[in-house]
Amino acid sequence: MASKLEVRSAAALKGSHRVPRAFAESLDFRGKLWLGQVAHARTLSLAELERRALDMERLAFTRGRLGALVVKRRGDPTEETPRLVVVTEATWRRFHARYAQSVLLSTTAEEGEHQ
Repeated sequence: MASKLEVRSAAALKGSHRVPRAFAESLDFRGKLWLGQVAHARTLSLAELERRALDMERLAFTRGRLGALVVKRRGDPTEETPRLVVVTEATWRRFHARYAQSVLLSTTAEEGEHQ
C-alpha cells in the first residue's frame, strides 16, 4: 500500500487528486482524464503489473477515462527511485487519439483567430 504522500505525488503527475480510502473502490487517484492506482513495493512481477494495468483500463473505460498504474520501487533509503507510469497499449492509443484531437482543435481555432 502506498502512503498518502506517494499517492498525492502520483495523482499530481496525472492532473488528478487523491481518492480517500473509504471511497476508493481500488482507486488511489481520479481526475477529469485519468484514474488509477499507486503501487509502492520492493518487487512487482511483470504479470502483476499487467494485471493491475488491465484492471485500471477496464475500470477507467466504464467511466469514460483513462486508467494508469503508477509504480515506485522501494529502494535503499539513500537511493532515489523514479516513478513509472504503466498503461496498456489500448490506453496509450486512446490517450494519443484524444491528445491529437485536442491539438488539432486548438490549432484550428488559432488559425481562425489569425484570419
